[in-house]
Parts: sequence; structure tokens; C-alpha cells
Amino acid sequence: MAAQQWRVTFDALSDAVWLQDADHRIQHCNKAALHFFKKEYGDVVGRRCWEIVHGTTQPIPDCLVRRMQKSRRRECMELPLNHRWCMVAVDPVLSEAGEICGAVHVISDITEKREVQEALRQYRFRLAELVDERTAELTKANEPTHGRNGHAQAVRNKDGRAGFVPGAEPQPIVEVDT
Repeated sequence: MAAQQWRVTFDALSDAVWLQDADHRIQHCNKAALHFFKKEYGDVVGRRCWEIVHGTTQPIPDCLVRRMQKSRRRECMELPLNHRWCMVAVDPVLSEAGEICGAVHVISDITEKREVQEALRQYRFRLAELVDERTAELTKANEPTHGRNGHAQAVRNKDGRAGFVPGAEPQPIVEVDT
């Protein structure tokens, strides 16, 4: 009963998850992993993770499992897989003696998050361009109000309207009669 409940829970996850041994061989995987890699259970279990994830015959140079084996803690990276952006995480599984005897491998699809981040980056860039353009326009528009020394004195008349006296050294706003 407990094994069946564990399987149902494992398969309820939307992230691709598998348990692998210390030799990188996949021992169990959930339905999301099968769906993500478009494989059958028998085509995944017993194979090394790099065969399934990267389609290679050996670990990639920056293999998370190897990094985790050295650090003895969770290792993560963002990685393009199957035309999607993924957050890949590998957690160590420790024996009773405290030795690494395997890993839990989790792959989360973060494509939507990456697309939103890129849209925000582009929006911030465009906003900065607009601010620069508007600043240049205002600087040019204000050139006639400045005297030869580049300064203008801000003044306010009795009805509260502001104005400038070109060429004056900057001073506090003063009231003038008009």
C-alpha cells in the first residue's frame, strides 16, 4: 500500500524526477520524466542519466551529478533541453554511513519564466532609451532659457507661475512683480 501511494505521489509531480544510483543509472522515474523525454519506462530505467538528458555516451563537462558528488550538496543549473529552458537540480542520496549512494534528479520547465524575464529586460532597455531621448529633448528645449554662462535663475511671479531669467547665477527661487 505504501509503495502504491508513493508511486501516485511521485507521478503527481509536474517536474521530471528520477532516482539514480551512484553510477548514474536511473532506478525509478515519474510520468513527467517519461513525457518530457518522450520515452517509455523501460527505455529510461537502467540507462545513465546523460544518455537520456543529453543524448551523449558520457557525462557533459559541467555534469551536475559529478559536481554534487564533489560538493555533497544540491547542485543546480539552467539548461536548454528539448527546445525548452529548464532548471535542473541534483540532490545527493546518502547511505546510513553518510556516503553518497545515488541522487534525486529534478528537471523543471522554466521556459515561461525565462520568456517573462527577457520581455522585462527588453522593456527596461526601451524605457531607458525613452528616458534618454526625452532628456535630450528637454535639454535642447531649455537651451534658449540659459545665458552664456549656462545658468538661469528660476523665478515665480505673483500668480505662482514659474519662469527663468537667462544668464543669472543659480539662487533660491525669488518672487517678482509682473
